[in-house]
Amino acid sequence: MKVSKGTIRERKNSPYLQINLSINGKRYTKQTKFLKDKKEDWKRAKEEFLPVFRAKIISGEISLDKKESSIKTFKYYSELYIKTKVLKPSTTKTYKAFLNRWNSHFGSKDIKTIKPSEIKEVLYNFNVKSSASNQYLIIIRGVFDEAVLDEIIQDNPARKIKAARSQPKTDVVFPFDQDEVNTILDGANGWLKNFLAFAFYTGARTGEIIAMKWQNVDFKKKRIYIDATRGHYEEGTTKTGKARYIPLFDSLVPYLKEQETRTGLHTYVFLTDNGKHTCSQNLGDVYWKPLLKRLRIPYRSIYQTRHTFATTMLNSKKLSMNQLALILGHSTIQMIIKHYNKFLQDELEQINTNINPFEVKKCDTFCDTILQTA
Repeated sequence: MKVSKGTIRERKNSPYLQINLSINGKRYTKQTKFLKDKKEDWKRAKEEFLPVFRAKIISGEISLDKKESSIKTFKYYSELYIKTKVLKPSTTKTYKAFLNRWNSHFGSKDIKTIKPSEIKEVLYNFNVKSSASNQYLIIIRGVFDEAVLDEIIQDNPARKIKAARSQPKTDVVFPFDQDEVNTILDGANGWLKNFLAFAFYTGARTGEIIAMKWQNVDFKKKRIYIDATRGHYEEGTTKTGKARYIPLFDSLVPYLKEQETRTGLHTYVFLTDNGKHTCSQNLGDVYWKPLLKRLRIPYRSIYQTRHTFATTMLNSKKLSMNQLALILGHSTIQMIIKHYNKFLQDELEQINTNINPFEVKKCDTFCDTILQTA
């Protein structure tokens, strides 16, 4: 196929710019959504839109043949949308999951017939958090943008919709008590026992533990370096993008020493019995849920090990809130207060109400000595 470079021109009796090009010697025009009165639109149309449009013609993704069937389904454009996205493997899987859910409702429908009210009704019935609702919207808007680019539709119906608001969150902090922690660690076996001990005694996120390497465990200095997290397909930076050191408590050392006999010659600390990585979902479905069920402990997500560490430390008063924030990977204590405020209420009952905040006391003998030697 021979496609000309194309040009950007004004269109008479229209505020929009148009593309002129030839395909195998035949001339075609294509209206854009760029305004001819805006200099920046001229630049975007020439430098961004035209090269992409031309590439899609060459690849066959776009056809300007008038004889081509005018019926295009939502599924057709959803597949076109995902093909043109450059994403990480894990992100691609997530996008496809979102698209599958949209396709279950609109896949076979002519994309021209889908109304904003239909999209809104389906979206709000997904019953997901506002963040997920917004992601669903981003993806379906991208699908309809492909149809706008083809001039199958003039406007994107999904752009008229706002993400559904989540219901107020219930308290998600449901830590394990001391007896439950002991029961879990006594009931677990092998690498899982050591993994859970690491989780309970460090408060690290599940992905951070899965990504933990032996080179980051320092038994001599008694500290652990957390600099990565691991998802379904690949390893990346921590949730905050920052690495941190955390203390290696004496109570965790025996578990890590035992784990060293299992994977000490490998790069990663925690591997399954067949020497492979696990992931958060597999860990929960295959190991964590059956363990709690066998031990007859009410189900909570494995992330509650992190909350258990945090609340236990707060109640023990062995760490300041600032120290705890640093261990958990927060830059300030605000997240500690936000998540664990109800566990701090007991502090109010321990305040001595006899004190006078504005009372000025004379310096005692020890203070006088310090001042004299200063």
